[in-house]
Amino acid sequence: SVLGFVAANSAFHIAPPVGTGLPMIGIAAIAHLLPSWVLFVFVVMLLSGLTSSLDSGLIAGASLYAIDMRGDAAGHKETLRKERMGLPLNREEDEMRAAHERDSVRQARRGMLGFALIGLLTAFIVWQIFPLDRLWWLFNGVGTMFVVPTVLSIFWDRLSARGVILGLAGSLPALAVYVYANYVQNDALTVYSALAMLSIN
Repeated sequence: SVLGFVAANSAFHIAPPVGTGLPMIGIAAIAHLLPSWVLFVFVVMLLSGLTSSLDSGLIAGASLYAIDMRGDAAGHKETLRKERMGLPLNREEDEMRAAHERDSVRQARRGMLGFALIGLLTAFIVWQIFPLDRLWWLFNGVGTMFVVPTVLSIFWDRLSARGVILGLAGSLPALAVYVYANYVQNDALTVYSALAMLSIN
């Protein structure tokens, strides 16, 4: 965001490369103000951050699928309970535990592949409706709805589930306006609807 504010200074005459959108302004600012080797380091850093986020999401999805969405093998819960309590396992239980761990890894890989394909298909479908930078803004808009409840859950012990649900439900109309504003590419309406989501929450 600091790079965006720097590039907004008209004295620098910084603009995104031809054929690209506003999200490239950070790279344009680095290219304009610093040596080319810094630009290379910045792009590597940027890609590392993006792939790290993607990696975390895929791992979380794979874990949800392999552990929470699938039913456990018969008898595994009892073996797990004994293991957690520090009780000794007999040979059969130990083999069952090892087999379940191997199966969980296989299922996690399948889940990760499935979530990756679903995400890719979603991006391709939505891309026909929104430009990619607007698609990114949409995901940020959904995240905006959860900023206030998340921060309050950390710092305010009087937060109630009812309050969170009411705040999220109340901000849904603002999210609808946010989606529409991105569809028509109205930046002012996009900003105001995002602020409305925060305020309502």
